[in-house]
Amino acid sequence: MEQDKKITVLQVATLNQPISPDLGYGPIETVIYNIDKGLHNLGHRSIVACSGDSKVTGEQFVTVERSFGEYCSEDTPEKRKSMHLHHFKVLERAYEGDVDIIHLHDAAIVERIYKGIFKSPVPIVMTLHIPSHDKGSFKQWSETLTSSSGMYFVPISEYQKRQHYGLVNTMNVIHHGIDVEEYPFKGEMDKVRWTRKAIYLLSAE
Repeated sequence: MEQDKKITVLQVATLNQPISPDLGYGPIETVIYNIDKGLHNLGHRSIVACSGDSKVTGEQFVTVERSFGEYCSEDTPEKRKSMHLHHFKVLERAYEGDVDIIHLHDAAIVERIYKGIFKSPVPIVMTLHIPSHDKGSFKQWSETLTSSSGMYFVPISEYQKRQHYGLVNTMNVIHHGIDVEEYPFKGEMDKVRWTRKAIYLLSAE
């Protein structure tokens, strides 16, 4: 891909929390917010399929009115209905023909979206947020993929990449983090060095 070519990325959010810059911690929704803002600032077209109570920098494609508001919530018929509607509208948007890449984060949706656009030339990228020892449907499905499947997986640490050894089309590690411009450094450099070393040691375990 040419360096100056602008692309259109369809990011598929979860419905657990709204996309927002001020959730107070770093879940998937914060990651999506930062990627969306970064793509937009670089001049790319970023479309975020998400709940109506989300805040995005690029284009917001609303699939449901509100997010669930929490990660651990009761599995209700209303919740399942919202998830099915979310998936259906994402597939409709992907079929419009103007998307270059689809970016997913949720193992529960990736298989459905992949099967829904199986005949589409649009590559699908999934950031891995799941442990390799998960023996659920994602692992069973991912083991059937070939290198020509158009599915690509991005680990978030070197440790996770080693955990998922053998997963087809595993890309280079892209670490999760924060927008450092929004958190100016205040403190002593010795503490920063210690923290960086601690994080490195933890990620290498």
